[in-house]
Amino acid sequence: MREAPNFGTQVDKFRRLVKHGIINKDLKDSVALIAFSGKRDYARVGSMTNAQIDALAQKVTSEIANGVEQLLELGVSKVLVDALPPLGCTPWLSRPNDYGSCDGNHQATSLHNAHLLDKLLKNEAVFMLDLKTVFTDFAMPDNPDAGSRSKKFQFKLQPCCESEDQAGYCGQMENGKAVYTKCSKPDKHFYWDDMNPTQAGWKAVMKELENPIKRFLET
Repeated sequence: MREAPNFGTQVDKFRRLVKHGIINKDLKDSVALIAFSGKRDYARVGSMTNAQIDALAQKVTSEIANGVEQLLELGVSKVLVDALPPLGCTPWLSRPNDYGSCDGNHQATSLHNAHLLDKLLKNEAVFMLDLKTVFTDFAMPDNPDAGSRSKKFQFKLQPCCESEDQAGYCGQMENGKAVYTKCSKPDKHFYWDDMNPTQAGWKAVMKELENPIKRFLET
């Protein structure tokens, strides 16, 4: 499966589009979204010390903050930045627990979000989307703080689409044969695959974030 270009490469491509006058017409009224899952950068945190995770989180968040600054300098008016969702409450890391509970190591998520907030907090043109709290409320089993959100999805951690190979991916084919399974009722699942919510999952998340985003954009 072909990987998407990293954030730095995407910013460079955006800069070229601006430089050549392809998209500058509406630039002053534009809003950028930095969507970050963390899987590629934090894939090996399970074998790292806390100090190593902290150093990695500093590096990753510095790169994000630098990219945000470049976008603003290019003329983007406002930037939305995803906080890191709770990696332990994804199918990716909860699979060894048979999707019955979240993985207990939340160090990467906590450090990443703390460093990112520290780097972006003073910039009024940037708004950080609290995916950690919202995802936790919908996906963490037996979460006493989630209220009615805890009952939204029957399958919180079990993905709708799952590869038969633990290192595989949803949609994977071998010799013309599907090596993945897909559920019949995606709206019952919060997660579509090992990291990404279903359409119903994203709809529920955005319902929680809609008003904060509107308030930010109206200021």
